Amino acid sequence: MRVLTENFANIRGLIRTVLANLFWFFGPYRKYGKVDWSKVDRMVFVCQGNICRSPFAYYLAAKLSPHSSIASFGTSTTSGLGANDRAVDVARDFGVDLSGHQTTNISAFSIESGDLLIVMEDRHIFQLENQISGKKVQVCLLGLWCHPKFALLYDPFEHGRDYFSVCFKRIEASVSNLLDEYNHSHLKAGEE
Repeated sequence: MRVLTENFANIRGLIRTVLANLFWFFGPYRKYGKVDWSKVDRMVFVCQGNICRSPFAYYLAAKLSPHSSIASFGTSTTSGLGANDRAVDVARDFGVDLSGHQTTNISAFSIESGDLLIVMEDRHIFQLENQISGKKVQVCLLGLWCHPKFALLYDPFEHGRDYFSVCFKRIEASVSNLLDEYNHSHLKAGEE
């Protein structure tokens, strides 16, 4: 049981992760693992509450790529809240400071053409459909830049510290690989 809770939080997390990975493996989510970097002006990390996953990804990306345009928001939150206490604590283990984070709800965020919306799970894609309709934006699943791939980075909120750490390790690897691809594409574009 401990292996389950450490790696997937609970049985629901395991099942949802397996299903999302099947959708990736068999094709429907493949498009969320590809980015046309020439059309990206800003990277925007998205999760449900903007208190755990997306702020960690945002602050980590800002630390690793300080000259890039980066933002984050939640699809269902109240603007102006702090990060989750456990997220703040675990983020410190990764050298990331979430203590000054303030949540942003999607209603208070301006999605613009050129945004790359980097989501943690498939339901975020469906929650964004109305807001991105007609806009020149791209959407990707962050966990598809992890090795092995995770088409769903299950929410650690209200789960134990061990799963928070595993989730944040997956986010750290994904953000690092995503930024490597971003930087490589810009270097290649500069050579042309």
